[in-house]
Amino acid sequence: MIQSLGDSSASHKGKAIIEGLLQSIESMTFGFNYLNKWAWEHSSVQFRSELSMLIKPESGFHSNASNLAVAQLGEYTVEKMAMKYEGLCPSLWGLVMMVLNIKGASH
Repeated sequence: MIQSLGDSSASHKGKAIIEGLLQSIESMTFGFNYLNKWAWEHSSVQFRSELSMLIKPESGFHSNASNLAVAQLGEYTVEKMAMKYEGLCPSLWGLVMMVLNIKGASH
C-alpha cells in the first residue's frame, strides 16, 4: 500500500502512523454505521408509538362526516389540527416540518 522510502526509522514511523490512521478511519466508519442504525431503530419506535396515539379514538381525529353538524365544521381549522398533531406526535411532527422545509433550508 505504502511505498517504502528506505529502511530509515522515520519512514517506518510514518508508515505506522498512516496505517494507524487508516485503521482509525475504518473504526469510525463502523461506529458511524452502527450509530445510524441505532438512530433509525430508535426513531422508528418513537414514530410508531406516536402514530398509535394519533389513531386512537381519544385523539379526537375520529369522526363520521354524516354525524357532523354544521357548527362542528367551523370548529375544525388547520391551525387547531396542527397544534393537536404537534402535541400528540412531537417527533413525527418535527420530521414532517423538517421535510416540508428542506427546499427552503437549501436555498
